[in-house]
Amino acid sequence: MKIEYLWYSIYFKLTFVIKKTISGFIAVQNKLKIKYCL
Repeated sequence: MKIEYLWYSIYFKLTFVIKKTISGFIAVQNKLKIKYCL
């Protein structure tokens, strides 16, 4: 039970970080597109 909870918390943190990274990367790309009018 404890191992499953630990794995789930790690999985949740990883997905959260990945989502934040992807959204941040998209935001940076949009800023670059606006800046250079690509």
